[in-house]
Amino acid sequence: MTQPPLRAVRADGFSVLELLVAMAVLVVLTGPMFTLVDQGQQRHSSEADFLQAVQNARVGVDQLVREIRNAGYPHPFTYTATPGIFSSASPDLQRRFAIAFPGTPSQTCTLGGTCTVPNGFQLTMQMDLDPTNSLCPGQVESVDYSLVHDPVPAVTSTLLRRVQSKAPIASAAGCLPAAANFVPFVENVLNDPSNPADPVFTYQCSGGCTPDTVQSVGINLRVRSLRPNPKTGQLRVITVSGWAGKVNPAK
Repeated sequence: MTQPPLRAVRADGFSVLELLVAMAVLVVLTGPMFTLVDQGQQRHSSEADFLQAVQNARVGVDQLVREIRNAGYPHPFTYTATPGIFSSASPDLQRRFAIAFPGTPSQTCTLGGTCTVPNGFQLTMQMDLDPTNSLCPGQVESVDYSLVHDPVPAVTSTLLRRVQSKAPIASAAGCLPAAANFVPFVENVLNDPSNPADPVFTYQCSGGCTPDTVQSVGINLRVRSLRPNPKTGQLRVITVSGWAGKVNPAK
């Protein structure tokens, strides 16, 4: 009986050429996908950074507005009116007395005395931040703001804030010290403290602007993002403004 001719049997699997072609197709298809994922991550980081800059600027301006409205001693919401002539108050009260804005920082600031004219990059307010504090009643705090250039690079600035007791009173738990350091309040500020035409603070006064005639303060903060926009390659800038009048009378 004649046997049929034998035929070569192919083993299961793919050839090297087929694998190389499949890998090439996979790279072509997935390359753009990875690019889109990377761009999405960069955009997310950029948006989160910009949102953080916006939030910091807005929180800073909101707090400034609240403090400007509450500036002065006694606290405007616990007394019917601020005394008109601080020299008629008791000696202890005179050391702590403040009516709104005593100009640039001074621990011994007195109206018409050591106070200087407020400027666009420094603001000092004196107030009782916590009038309900029974452990340290009647303490007047000096709330100081100062805009300074960042050392490296000297492109942006930082708005610093300091809170300290205007004058020492009975030492007790809950009382602030009479000296304190500035701490960063709003970073990456583009306002230039060396340029008088680029102020953070502007003032509306009754007559010439002196510490005891300031009626309201305008705030204008220009803040820059840390990361550039991935689409344009440019750093983004947000400007947040506010205007607040004090509740306490001038005199």
